[in-house]
Amino acid sequence: MESLLIVDNDRDTYRLYELVFRGLYKLEYTNRFDEAVDIIKEKRIKIVIVEPLIQTSSITELLQELRLEFPLVKVILVSNIHDHLIIQEAINKYGIYSYFVKPIEPHRIQVATERAIEQYNLEIQQKKLINSLKKKTTCLKKVVKQLKYEEEKFRMMYETRPEPTFIISSKGEVRSYNPSALEMFPHLNNSSETDLFINYFKGERAEIIKNYLSSLIKGENNSCEIEWFINNEKVHFDISGFKLVYQDEESFLLTFRDVSLKKEMENRVLTSIINTEEKERRRFAQELHDGIGPLLSTTKLYLQWFNKPDSKANKSEIINKAEETLEETISSLREISNNISPNTLINFGLDTALKTFLDRIRNATSLKVNYHSVVRKRLKNELETTLYRLLCECVNNTIKHANADKIDIEILDDKDGLTAKYRDNGKGFDVVNMMRNGKGNGLLNMKSRVKSLGGFFELKSADGKGVEMNIKFNIT
Repeated sequence: MESLLIVDNDRDTYRLYELVFRGLYKLEYTNRFDEAVDIIKEKRIKIVIVEPLIQTSSITELLQELRLEFPLVKVILVSNIHDHLIIQEAINKYGIYSYFVKPIEPHRIQVATERAIEQYNLEIQQKKLINSLKKKTTCLKKVVKQLKYEEEKFRMMYETRPEPTFIISSKGEVRSYNPSALEMFPHLNNSSETDLFINYFKGERAEIIKNYLSSLIKGENNSCEIEWFINNEKVHFDISGFKLVYQDEESFLLTFRDVSLKKEMENRVLTSIINTEEKERRRFAQELHDGIGPLLSTTKLYLQWFNKPDSKANKSEIINKAEETLEETISSLREISNNISPNTLINFGLDTALKTFLDRIRNATSLKVNYHSVVRKRLKNELETTLYRLLCECVNNTIKHANADKIDIEILDDKDGLTAKYRDNGKGFDVVNMMRNGKGNGLLNMKSRVKSLGGFFELKSADGKGVEMNIKFNIT
């Protein structure tokens, strides 16, 4: 039940209002200004009925307080006809909701009170709605500010990125492009938003672009490669794209990434691998020719000599010499075979094979070779073979080129995987210049072999600083 506050000096007025409202509302009564304010706060009064028979200054003070502190509370003024000046001032100055001249009609004041309560409730709802809208507006402003920031960040990245970048509509029309794209297509300055991107390409390139755009529309987020000429120089581009909304339209952002250097490095690695394999074949052929060939020819001569009917040589001596030559041939074959695929590595593993190889190096040179390994278990065949070949190649390179007197080799096995470390105290070299001058094919081949097994390859060297190589494999 709603509460009404009656402010009047006459207690009989309170009983009169009890008869007028007939239990429709709970009535509160006071004849003091300060008490009226407390009742409004405590009882959450919506309607105040004021009879201006108390001191005029108190009425004015009460109306001022209500206007300032309780702007939504509705004041109904009930007065004698002689108080018309106070009524007029109150209505104009204090926002009186309604007033009545005595004697009052019960029905009229009931209707006025009911409407005043309805308006109070509506204004409360309106206030809540306004506050809610203010909060939502504040949140929306923050979202808009964040979106604006993200858009500016995207625009800055889009405009400043070195790769030619395009925004293409789902219809294949060029919607936007960054400054780097002008190097690829100088005529873009004269283009319009209805130009089809595919029209910038001809022949096989146009077919590649057409198929790629088709795959993007289907949701296949893949990439493709294309060749292009910029300033009469062939450039290899890797094209990647993803879907976005641009100017309220489904579009695609295409980025052309220059992979010419990567292609060149891949070709150099491939060439290095081919050259290395060819070099190994020639070395193998040379060893067969120089080592096995003469021995077999000698054996043939012994057999021909033995078969001559007029030969006066000791037959048993000829057979002994032929057997000795065949033994030497077999030994040479075994040595050549061991160089190609060491039996020690196959039968006993990496640690034993490296120890055997390094012992031969110590016996044949004045190099001090320090070797330490904590790996005793057998590894995968391809991993053992790769590590063996790489470390042997490093030792041979040190002997041939480094002018070193000390080599350190260490193989560790920890939670991060298998790590092989190689160091020498030789003259070293400038890695960057060697790669730039095309003399680092052997290094590229090493790196390629490690990466083919999912490993990590690191080489450090400088003039006068020796060589340090680190190889890591995850063997979990």
